[in-house]
Amino acid sequence: MKHVIKFNGEELINKSEAIRILGFSKLGSIDYYIKKKQLDEFEILGLNKKLLSKKQIESLKSNKGSSHG
Repeated sequence: MKHVIKFNGEELINKSEAIRILGFSKLGSIDYYIKKKQLDEFEILGLNKKLLSKKQIESLKSNKGSSHG
């Protein structure tokens, strides 16, 4: 199920949704990009989850697709 949270004009999604958008098979792939500082992780007080910018995920997806070939 698709969940998008808007916060300060930014659309935030959970890691599961990011994995689905990027076509990854495991969570470690997302964590790799977070560690490389290519994705920012957001934590909203009161929500017990870390979220990712949908805009950054879509940007990573287009960069990932154009780097192959």
